[in-house]
Amino acid sequence: MAVGLFAACSSEDDLEPSGYEQDLFNMENLKDGDNIDKARYQFWKETGIAVFFNDTIGTQERTDVFGKKYTHYQTLSFVQSLGMMSGDAVTELMVVNEIPREHQLEALEGLSWIRSDLLPILQSGGTKITSLYLVDELRTGSSSSYDGTTFETLFFKGLNTIALARASQFNTMSVTEKNQFKADVAKNMYVDVVMDSKYESLIEQFKAISVAVEIAGTWAHLYTPWYYYWNVARYTTVTTTQDAGFLDLDPDPQYNGMCLPASVRNDVMMYIGEIMSTTEAEFNEKWSSYSRIMQKAEIIRSILKEIGAL
Repeated sequence: MAVGLFAACSSEDDLEPSGYEQDLFNMENLKDGDNIDKARYQFWKETGIAVFFNDTIGTQERTDVFGKKYTHYQTLSFVQSLGMMSGDAVTELMVVNEIPREHQLEALEGLSWIRSDLLPILQSGGTKITSLYLVDELRTGSSSSYDGTTFETLFFKGLNTIALARASQFNTMSVTEKNQFKADVAKNMYVDVVMDSKYESLIEQFKAISVAVEIAGTWAHLYTPWYYYWNVARYTTVTTTQDAGFLDLDPDPQYNGMCLPASVRNDVMMYIGEIMSTTEAEFNEKWSSYSRIMQKAEIIRSILKEIGAL
C-alpha cells in the first residue's frame, strides 16, 4: 500500500495543468483593451467583481475521454442559490434581452451607482458576488401566474452571477426609479432568509398586527388573494390600507393594482424593499403617522439586523 501511495503521489506531482483551470472571472486581460474593456477591468480591480454583457463568458478547446477534441462554452449559471431566491421558489429565468455592443459603454457609466448604492445591499450579510450580468430586460416565469405569462423583473440571483435589468438606463434614472430598483433588489435578496422557519414566531407577530383590524364574523380575511383595497373600510376597523399596516397594494401584476398583499410573504417583501432602500430617518418621516406600519417595520428590521443585512 505504501509503495502504491508513493507511486500515486509521484505521478500526480508530474501532472501538468490541463488549461481547464483558467479563471474566466479574472479581468486582467482587459486592461489594455478598448474603453468598454478598460471600464470592466477597472470595476473588477476595485471590487473583485467581473462584469459581463453576455452569458457565454469564454470558450476552451478540450479533449474528451475518447481523445476527441471539442469546444467547451463556459456560461454563467442561473441555477438559483439556496436562501437567495428571486420571487417564488420555482421562479425560472425565461427571457433575457442583452445590451448590444454599441450601448454597453452607456451601461458602464452606471457602475458608479452600482458600487455606491447596489453593492452595499448585494454584499450585506457577507454575501460574496462573483459577477454581474448587465442586460436590458429580464423576464421570469412565476407559479403565481394563472395564465403562464412571463413577468418583468429587475433582479435575478444565480449561482455565480447576479443579473440586473435596465442597466443601460442606470445613468439616466430618476431618484425615484433608482430607489424602486434598490427596493426590488433588496426584497428578492432577503425574503427567503427572513421567511425562514427560524423567524416564524416573529413573522406571526408581523401578520397579527394587520389581522387584528379584521371585524370578527365577516367572510373577508386579510392575506387572501383578491381582497380588494375598497374592502378595507367595510370589513375592518380602519379606513385605509396604511392604517391596516400595509405599505401598498400587492405588486404582482395578476392582481391588477387593486388588491391588498395576497400573502404574508408579499407583505414581508414590500417591507424589506422599503426598509433597505431608505434610511431609517427617511422611513420614519414617511410612515410615522401609521402605528401598525411602524410596529411591523420594527419586526422586519430586527430580523434584517440579525442576519447582517442592516
